[in-house]
Amino acid sequence: MYMKGFLQRFTQWYKRKHGRSGGLWENAFKSVPVEDGVASRTMAAHSDVNPVRAGMRVSGARKLRGHCRSQ
Repeated sequence: MYMKGFLQRFTQWYKRKHGRSGGLWENAFKSVPVEDGVASRTMAAHSDVNPVRAGMRVSGARKLRGHCRSQ
């Protein structure tokens, strides 16, 4: 119950500070249809590589070369 109350208070504070209303994640993401083959391949490549660039995960090649500590 502590975390629930904390998150509710944080959300209220954040929305007041930034002049927002509604859900905290409302309008944060959007989606568009991708029908072109080149565009869909580009989007798939971006989705695959972006977490590596952001440091959220290590690429498979680096794991194979031993540059990663096992978890």
